[in-house]
Amino acid sequence: MDVPAGSLTWDGSAANDNWSSNLNWIGGYAPGYVGDTVTFAGINRLTPNLDTNYGVTGVVFDSTAGSFIIGTANSSARPSGVAALSTILASTQTLNVPLTLVSNLTFSAASGNLALARISPAAASSSL
Repeated sequence: MDVPAGSLTWDGSAANDNWSSNLNWIGGYAPGYVGDTVTFAGINRLTPNLDTNYGVTGVVFDSTAGSFIIGTANSSARPSGVAALSTILASTQTLNVPLTLVSNLTFSAASGNLALARISPAAASSSL
């Protein structure tokens, strides 16, 4: 059975920082491994651990988000296929995980900063 891609929001309610922990996501379900858009919100668990491979289509930091630092204890975890990365608040948001870009990427920082590390362009160039 195919599960359609969705949009999931982090609220950091689990007892750990892992992306795979269902309780860290509103609705009680962690993102699927391919195709979901993820939004980070609130001020709970500001250091999410990308603990397995994901292919997300978008990463958003909403207006309630604290200063997130998304990292990985497992260097092989890669959020690949990201098409949009945006923040709409003044806090700095950091993605310190290996990113593999498979298409043009739109960066949007309305008022805050986006700090990116370990980006591997696999296909087209990125746009700002």
